[in-house]
Amino acid sequence: MNNSTKKTLQIEWLKERKQSVEEEVDQLEQKYPELLDPSNTQKNSFLMTSSFSIGIVAVIAGFFLTMPFNLIAFIVGIICASIVSVKSYRKRNPSTQVKPSWQEKLLQLDSHAEEIAKEEENLKRLQQQIQEEEGKLTSIFKATNTTQNWRDLVQSYRSDQEKFEQAVSNYNSLQKQLTAIQEQREELESRFQFLAEWVPLANKDLQAKKEAVEEFASQMQETKMSRLQQPSTLLAQQLKQHKEERNNLFAEYSALLEKFGLEQPTEIPLWLKQWEKTQKNFERKEELAAILQPIFPKDITYTQLEQYLAEKKARQEEVQEKMNQLLEEKQRLQLQVERLQKNGTLDALYQEENRMLSEIYETALKWSTNQLLIAFLNDLATELSEQQLPQLLKQTSYYFALLTDQHYQKVTLDNGLIHAVSKDEDFAIYELSTGTKDQLIMATRFAYLFMQKERSISPVIIDDGWLHYDSKRKENLAKLLSDFGKNYQVICLSSDQEMMNYYRSFNQSVIKF
Repeated sequence: MNNSTKKTLQIEWLKERKQSVEEEVDQLEQKYPELLDPSNTQKNSFLMTSSFSIGIVAVIAGFFLTMPFNLIAFIVGIICASIVSVKSYRKRNPSTQVKPSWQEKLLQLDSHAEEIAKEEENLKRLQQQIQEEEGKLTSIFKATNTTQNWRDLVQSYRSDQEKFEQAVSNYNSLQKQLTAIQEQREELESRFQFLAEWVPLANKDLQAKKEAVEEFASQMQETKMSRLQQPSTLLAQQLKQHKEERNNLFAEYSALLEKFGLEQPTEIPLWLKQWEKTQKNFERKEELAAILQPIFPKDITYTQLEQYLAEKKARQEEVQEKMNQLLEEKQRLQLQVERLQKNGTLDALYQEENRMLSEIYETALKWSTNQLLIAFLNDLATELSEQQLPQLLKQTSYYFALLTDQHYQKVTLDNGLIHAVSKDEDFAIYELSTGTKDQLIMATRFAYLFMQKERSISPVIIDDGWLHYDSKRKENLAKLLSDFGKNYQVICLSSDQEMMNYYRSFNQSVIKF
C-alpha cells in the first residue's frame, strides 16, 4: 500500500470520526435548543417570574377581600405558585449540565476539521510529488503512460527470461548431441588409423581424411584395373549382373517398402532422416514428460489444464481481493492504534495488561504450588491410612467392646462399609441403632487419637458429649476415658453429677468451679 492510499484512508477515517461527532452534536442541539438560543431561557425565566409575582399578588389580595373572592384569590395564587414550582423543578436549565459536553464535541469537530485539512494538504502535496516523478519517468521512457511502459518492460523481461530458459534447455540438448557426434567422430577417426602407413592423414580434419582416402581408393582401383587389363565386355557383364541383383532385391523387399510407404529404394535415405527426426521428437517428449511429472502427477488433457488454470486464476484474484481488504483493515487498525497512542489510552491498556498478566502468573504459581501440596498430602494420607488401617480397626474394636460392655467384639471394613461383629451376628453400620452408632463413632475417634499418641500436642477436651446416654453407657464411657487417660490427658466439662460419681469410682480427679 503506497503513501497516497494510506493518506486517503486516514482522511476517510477522520471524516467518519467527524461525522459521528457531528451526529452527537446535532442530537444534543435538538434535545436542548437553548444551547443555540439562550434568549429562549431568558423568556422562560421572565414568564416564570411573572407567574410567581401574579401568584404572590393574588395571595396578598385574598387577605383583603371578602368571601368568596378571597378564596378565589387564594386558589389562583396557589395555582400560579405551583406552576412556577413545577416548571422550576422540571427545568432547572439542564443545558448547563450538557453544555460542557456540547462544547467538548464542538472542540473535537474543530480538531477533526483541522486534521482533515492538514491531511488533505499533505495528500495534495504527495500527489503533486507523484505527478512530478511521473513526469520525470515520462521524459525518461519517452511516453506519457509510465505505468503501461513499466508493464511492457516487465512483460518483455518475462518473455526474455522464458527465451533464455528455452535457450539454456536447447543448449543442454545440443551439448548432448555434440557429445554424441564427437564420440562418432572419434570412432570414425579410429577407422582411418590403419591407412596411416599408405595415406598422409596427419594434421587433417575428418573431411580431408575422407577425401584423401577416396582419392587413394580411386588410384588403387585404377591401378588394379590397369594391372588386370580387363576388357570392357567383362565390365558390362558385371554391371548387368549387379542390375539383376538390384532388381531381385527390389522385387524381394517390395512388400517391406510398401509397408513403410516407400516406392523406390532411393527414398530410403529421406525416410531414415524423417525417422531420426521422429525419434528425436519422441525423446524430447519423454524429457518434457519427466519434467512435467512432478507438476502434473495425474494425466490431464489440454481442456482440463485450461479449466484448472482458470480456477486457479479466479482463486488468485479472490485471494488478492481479500488481501487488499485485510491490508485496508490493517491500515485502519494501525490508525486507531496511533490515535490511542496519542491520547495515552494504549499505554494505559498495556499497563493494565501487564498488571493482569502478573496477577495471572502469581495466581497460577500459587495454584500450582497448592496442587502439588494437595497431591503430596493425598499420597501421604493414602500411604498412612493403608499402613495404619489394620491397627486403627483393632484399637476401634477394643474401645467399641468397652463401650458396649463386650456385646460387640470386633469392627471390620468390608468394601468401604464398616461392620460391627457380635458373638452371633454381623451388622452393617446402617443396621445399628442411633446410640450404638454414636458409640462406634466415639470408639473410632478415640482409636485415631490413640494412633497419634506419639505426636500429641494438646489434651482431649470433651464438653457434655454423653447427654443422651443412659446410665450403663455413661459408665462404659467413663471406663473408656479412664483407660484412654493412661496415654492422653483428658478434660471433661460437665454438670452431670452421675458422670462425676463414675469418674470418682475410677479414681479420676474431679474439680468443681
